[in-house]
Amino acid sequence: NYGSILLGLPNILNSLYYSFDLGHTWTYMILDGNSSIPIKIFPDSTSSSLLTTIITFNDNNKEWGFIKIDFTKTLKNDCDPNNYETYTPGLHDKFTCFQGQKGFSYRRKHDVKCKSVLDKFPQISPSICPCTQD
Repeated sequence: NYGSILLGLPNILNSLYYSFDLGHTWTYMILDGNSSIPIKIFPDSTSSSLLTTIITFNDNNKEWGFIKIDFTKTLKNDCDPNNYETYTPGLHDKFTCFQGQKGFSYRRKHDVKCKSVLDKFPQISPSICPCTQD
């Protein structure tokens, strides 16, 4: 999610949790009048979007549904380049080699809460590194 938003959903979708800081803190939100089961979450495909769609199924009336949630008003400020770090996916050490490359993605720092503007950043050219057995 490049540091945008994380969602936590219960088995019955009458509430949800969301986090803007990689899960360090969570905010609770009640979804009134909903007793559906969450089936699939579809975040918006752009890194700067705070929209998400949840496909649901109501076991009582056997109906499928969609819930669209817009989190854009929960964050006021746009991020700037200082709010991000370059890292290697899958590893905690951002300068470690992974599949022959290192440092090839941006990640928002976990203590910063701002709207992602990654689509305006230059692409990172990864560093090539030798593969090892581990």
